[in-house]
Amino acid sequence: MLKTVQDLYLSMRVLILLDLKYIGRFWTSFEAWCAMQKTTPNGLIPAQDAGRYHITCLFNATDGLKTELVQMLARKTPEEMHRYLAQDDIEVTNAKDKETILPTVAETNTYVRNLFATAAAAAKEKEEQRKKHALAEEKREQARKLMQDVREAKEQAHKLWREAEQLEV
Repeated sequence: MLKTVQDLYLSMRVLILLDLKYIGRFWTSFEAWCAMQKTTPNGLIPAQDAGRYHITCLFNATDGLKTELVQMLARKTPEEMHRYLAQDDIEVTNAKDKETILPTVAETNTYVRNLFATAAAAAKEKEEQRKKHALAEEKREQARKLMQDVREAKEQAHKLWREAEQLEV
C-alpha cells in the first residue's frame, strides 16, 4: 500500500501546511511534489496552476518560503525528484520508507502511463461491449418486427383462406 500512496497526492486536492522544516522532510516534499504534478497519458507534467494544492504558511514560514517550495519542486521530473529525495539532508522518520518509495518515484511516469493505458483499454472494452449490446438490441427489435409481420401475414392468410372457402360453398 505504501508504494501507491502517490495515487492520493496525484489525484486529489492537497493542503500543504508549510513550516520551516517542510522542504527538508521526505514525506512532505514527496506529497507536495505529487500535488504540483498533472497526470497525462504521457506521464507527469507540472500543473500549470495551483488548483490541485493550497499552501498555508505556519509559524515562521513566509510567502517567500511558499514561492521557494513551488520553484524547488513543481518542475522536477520524477528522476530529478528521486535524486532530491535520496539526498542525506532529506529527513525521514523511518528509513525503510525511503527505501520503499524512492524506486517508485523514479518510475512514476511509467506508472502513470500504464494507468492511463489500462484505463483507455478498459474504456475501449466498455465501448465495444456497449456497441455489441446496442447491436443485439437492434437485432432483437428487427426480430420482433419480423415476428409481428409474420403474425399479421398469417392472420391475413387465414382470412383469405376463409374467404376462399366461403366462395366454394
